[in-house]
Amino acid sequence: MAEEKIEQFTNEQLEDQLRTALESWPLYRKLRYRGADDTNSLPEDILLYCGRCENVQRWNREIVSQFGGTSYRTEHKIGWTDAAYKCQNCPKGRASFVQYYFYWYQGDSGTAAAIGDFFKVGQWPPLEERVPDALKKVLDKEDLDFYKNALRMRNYNMGIAAVAYLRRVVENRINDVLDVLAEAAQESSFAAEELKKIKAVKESYRFDAKIDYAAKASAAAPAPIR
Repeated sequence: MAEEKIEQFTNEQLEDQLRTALESWPLYRKLRYRGADDTNSLPEDILLYCGRCENVQRWNREIVSQFGGTSYRTEHKIGWTDAAYKCQNCPKGRASFVQYYFYWYQGDSGTAAAIGDFFKVGQWPPLEERVPDALKKVLDKEDLDFYKNALRMRNYNMGIAAVAYLRRVVENRINDVLDVLAEAAQESSFAAEELKKIKAVKESYRFDAKIDYAAKASAAAPAPIR
């Protein structure tokens, strides 16, 4: 069995990793590291989409009660605890908050072999499942539901389930990809030959044949002129 790779972080590198984990990692995905003994608190600010502002905004860390207790803390590397962030662009008195519940601990602090562990076990509101407007316009209701399910599975660290839903979306939209290739073929000197191939592939029921052709055609396409 291959040995688990554990990265050595500086304080600045760990802060960047923690920020990424809060902003985009699914629940239960574990960050393991060595070093950065002086980093005991979560980043002061993160970037998240705010539903009230309808945009990506800066959120600042708030002082909140320890998970399961009543004390107030600014230090978070204590095992099981929680933290909250507030959107800085929301109107006063109507600010959006996000609450995290997580585990963060580093044993034998001060030694080279000390390993730190960080992972989220809860987040409210949940990691957003927002679908870009451009994608909404080209997906029908069924494909949009599949895509949202894929995001939800990914957010709960169930990657295999997410792949299954995404495959359904790709299967349903692969002919649209081939239509784009057909348009490109019409503009090239090989239009007649390539259009015949694309037509034959589109009429095929074999999904793998369509994917293979689309991948090969995309790789062979000339780079756009800038």
